[in-house]
Amino acid sequence: MAKARHSSHFSSPHTVSQLAARVRVHRTLTSAELERLLVSLEEELAEMGVGLVVVDSVAGPVRREYGARDGREMAERAATLGGFTSRLKYLAEVFHVPVVVTNQVTAVGGVSHDVEKESDWSGGSGGGHVTAALGNTWAHCVNIRLLLNHLTESQRTLTVEKSPVSPNKIFTVQINEGGVVIDSSKLLKL
Repeated sequence: MAKARHSSHFSSPHTVSQLAARVRVHRTLTSAELERLLVSLEEELAEMGVGLVVVDSVAGPVRREYGARDGREMAERAATLGGFTSRLKYLAEVFHVPVVVTNQVTAVGGVSHDVEKESDWSGGSGGGHVTAALGNTWAHCVNIRLLLNHLTESQRTLTVEKSPVSPNKIFTVQINEGGVVIDSSKLLKL
């Protein structure tokens, strides 16, 4: 991606290796592991001059651990998500670093088609639909919400659903070796 976007700067394998050496990947499988990582991340942010934090996905461990829909588990899940949200917002504010958190989608009410290939997010046989996995509480915790929707192998729509600085808009984007590229000729206002 760096070579495709900035070929003059990243022309040698050495400069690409230097960039890759600055990327840190931490794998967590449980909410407790993610919580410990978020606490330890403060030190890493202070020492390394991190420019971006990406959590992919906060939904994974939470969905595995809080599968039931009874009141007690829902309250525990909400508290866990609230703790993650508070910590991530703290890190973003104190260290002036953007934080990107992905969610997962889940089928609701009888969807019987392949969600990964489907470009119509509101239907399918059985009257079901696809929705954000972490629900309404999580939806209100975020500052900016973007929805990425599959169109073709390399084309998506990117919808700005919630933002304090932008009106709701839909962009057509291409995903290629240069990353995500906005096709500004196909900008739609909601």
